[in-house]
Amino acid sequence: MTRRRIVSVADEGAGYWPSFVDIMSVVVLVLLFVLVTAFIQTAVQIQHRVIGRQAIQDLMDRRAAVTQALEQELGKDSVTISSDGNITFKGDVLFFPDSAELRNTAQVEQLLNRLAVSIGNVVTQERFRQGLQLILVEGHTADDGKPESTHWLLSSERARRIVEALQAKDARLKDPANAKFLGSAGRAHYRPVETGRTEAAMSRNRRVEIRLVLRDEGLRDALLEAISQ
Repeated sequence: MTRRRIVSVADEGAGYWPSFVDIMSVVVLVLLFVLVTAFIQTAVQIQHRVIGRQAIQDLMDRRAAVTQALEQELGKDSVTISSDGNITFKGDVLFFPDSAELRNTAQVEQLLNRLAVSIGNVVTQERFRQGLQLILVEGHTADDGKPESTHWLLSSERARRIVEALQAKDARLKDPANAKFLGSAGRAHYRPVETGRTEAAMSRNRRVEIRLVLRDEGLRDALLEAISQ
């Protein structure tokens, strides 16, 4: 009687262990699947980031090329790169004093034509659109003692006028699919590049800046730093 009970218990144990092994096999397979899935997702993210870096680098290179061409044709007194990497145009060259009316000169026409085509080439290419959030036109005035409202209005109107002029020069920029990348903003006199109320300082502060707003601002700053070295 005792031997039969021992054999019965042994038989039950023998039936238990294969089931445990099967469960552990399933657990291992599940963990392996999770690890493989995580690896694939990480690889895809790295690939997208590398592609994004290349697209942003291309944008930086294109902006530098455009700026250099403008500087050669119009002179560094008219077109410069600001300390934060923006393309900067002297307001006195573009506009009549205290006005949002563009000067009707060959120089201004040449500048707007080249800039419009360059921006059109950027916003219509998918490799640039992936990393680009906005091409922002910013108007800046000089602190000349006029009422604050005057500065806000003038800087905003000048920025808006540039965007409209660019759209008039290149029909591609009127297409809603491309126009969504354009924006304008007025900064009044609150972001001067030079302090003081000398004529030279105020002339530098009266300006229009073209700023590329990228989807990854941290990456943008790193690239700008690398390019400036």
